[in-house]
Amino acid sequence: MRRAMGIAAAVMAALLAAGCTMALNPADRIGLINRTDTPVAVHVNGGWAGTYPPGAVAEVSIRGHGGPPFRIEVRSPSGAVLSEWTISAGDAASVADGTSSMSAGSAVPCGWIEFRYGDPPEQPGATPLGPPTGPCP
Repeated sequence: MRRAMGIAAAVMAALLAAGCTMALNPADRIGLINRTDTPVAVHVNGGWAGTYPPGAVAEVSIRGHGGPPFRIEVRSPSGAVLSEWTISAGDAASVADGTSSMSAGSAVPCGWIEFRYGDPPEQPGATPLGPPTGPCP
């Protein structure tokens, strides 16, 4: 009985380690930097992937949302699309095999949204285009 419990614990530990390794695959996530003054919701191919507070630096899973291609939308609390980004099947393949990474950013009235694909998000420095010009829609 004790031996069977030890084997079961070893199998569970191996499965958890494999799951953690899979979660770290750069092709399975995007980096998000929310340099706005409002929480934002990230949607991948139409499905909600998470909501992130102002100033968040986060890794957002894109697994389980179909694709590629991946259509990434960042929405304000009102549901307005603040920023969008499309990752093609070719780009996803290049990130998966480690030969490429991508980044994009866009100014919005309430700040700046930045994406990374293939590299983890970095702590934000100064907002590239200055302070927010108004509230988000």
